[in-house]
Amino acid sequence: DEHTETLSVAENYAVFARGVQRTADWIQSLGRREVFTGALPEMGLDLPLHAAMAHQHGVAAPELSRVQVAADYARIDSTFRNVARAPPVDYVPLYPLLCEQNCRLLHEGRPIYSDDNHMTEHAARSLLGPRLQDALRKKGIVREAPKALTMRRRLLSRRKYGL
Repeated sequence: DEHTETLSVAENYAVFARGVQRTADWIQSLGRREVFTGALPEMGLDLPLHAAMAHQHGVAAPELSRVQVAADYARIDSTFRNVARAPPVDYVPLYPLLCEQNCRLLHEGRPIYSDDNHMTEHAARSLLGPRLQDALRKKGIVREAPKALTMRRRLLSRRKYGL
């Protein structure tokens, strides 16, 4: 950005932090409340392939250490938390929603990633979605949807996909 004088890894983080702050300032100027979400834990390998190989050889599917993921995202999380201290911006890190002691990479026997870092639709809907809604509810960002509205969405979705 226009404040960069030298190129370095440290400057990359500084540019990122300034960009996040500019975005938050812009959101505030619109009078809107927004939520930044953190990154998904990145596997760094083709998860479906490695999960299939693990299954074929009778070994456990790969997992990521929650401690390592937290360390990997510490600077980014810190940037988002600092910006989200003042409304109307909130921040919800995603890895705590997916990782207990370790970050499981299978859900209901299926890989949660379609490659090394893109979540499958199944995992987004059945794993992350409900946990993210709960986290947003706890922060007072979303309310419980009325059951009638939820049922209407399900019916419309079923019709859309011919179910």
